[in-house]
Amino acid sequence: MLTAAARPQWPAAVSPLVIDEVTGPRREARVLGVFPTCVYLGMGEHDAVLAVLARDALLQPIGLRLGVSSAEVSWGVTAGDVVDVGEGRVRLARADVVAARVQRPARVRPPHHAAPVPGRVAPNSRTGGRSLGPLDGGGGRGGGRLGPLDQVSESSGLECGPRPARLWPLDRARDLAAAALARRPVAPLLRGLIGAGAGLTPSGDDAVAGVLLALRSAGALDAVDAIDREVRALSHTTTSISAALLRAAGQGYAVPEVVALVDLLAEAPEPTDYHDPAVGPGSSTTAPYARPSWQSIGPTLERVLAIGHSSGRDLVAGLRGARDALAGRALAGRALADRALADHVSTHATIQEGVLHG
Repeated sequence: MLTAAARPQWPAAVSPLVIDEVTGPRREARVLGVFPTCVYLGMGEHDAVLAVLARDALLQPIGLRLGVSSAEVSWGVTAGDVVDVGEGRVRLARADVVAARVQRPARVRPPHHAAPVPGRVAPNSRTGGRSLGPLDGGGGRGGGRLGPLDQVSESSGLECGPRPARLWPLDRARDLAAAALARRPVAPLLRGLIGAGAGLTPSGDDAVAGVLLALRSAGALDAVDAIDREVRALSHTTTSISAALLRAAGQGYAVPEVVALVDLLAEAPEPTDYHDPAVGPGSSTTAPYARPSWQSIGPTLERVLAIGHSSGRDLVAGLRGARDALAGRALAGRALADRALADHVSTHATIQEGVLHG
């Protein structure tokens, strides 16, 4: 056993989401999993997890990140081992990981003018909500133009047409987001998602995380809160690691690659007028979608799709499902406004006629 003076000290940056566990009183933590680039530690509560990350690991929001790569470290622990955490360090078998500074994780932020009104999206002068960008499908909008996810989906199992089994995260994510936006119960839908699938972060969990991030980006904060409350109640039905990451997603935190993708989608330009072949030559209408080119988000989307075995794809399914629900709500809102305007005009015309001919 190495003495305290002889033990290697690995400086690390700690996320504010786990700083209390690292700097608090010394206590035991159980090793949940060991991988070349990271070690997961259970901190007692089911959804309380600390990730010790090498420099080349995904920068998770629940992490304590070393300044050295996985090639330079030997964790010296296996799943089931017990280590000490607290007083500013994690004491592994062969080294101490020392919290030297704070590193704020990437976070999706709602529009600065968003208010927590049930199911509302942040106002946008053309769509009734945040601009909707290139993950969204083009069916019936703009003569069938494709967004980047449609192009990717031809080889990813998210294509249109017959409903392959792999489409279930997208379908359920869309239903979940629509229910939350309409203030309907979300618990029944979440019971079919949380813990569904294999791996450290099951597919259903990743899709729910995508929904939470997309709704937050759109400013639908009460919809986020409604889902987040039920996710916490169901956290015991999934893995500890996934439960911890879902709790972070409920607050808008995710790995930088995912946050960058959400931000790019939120920065889509305002919708523009385009020719609609269905209306006829010389006509124009307002596109409810703004679609940057594949080149504008393609590299970021590819990085997200490469996360894990299927986590990236399932996160993207959640993002698209939520954005489909938001688009449907925006279109329904515009149709309602159009009907109200038509009724107002009709009523006004009737009154005028009565005045003139009564």
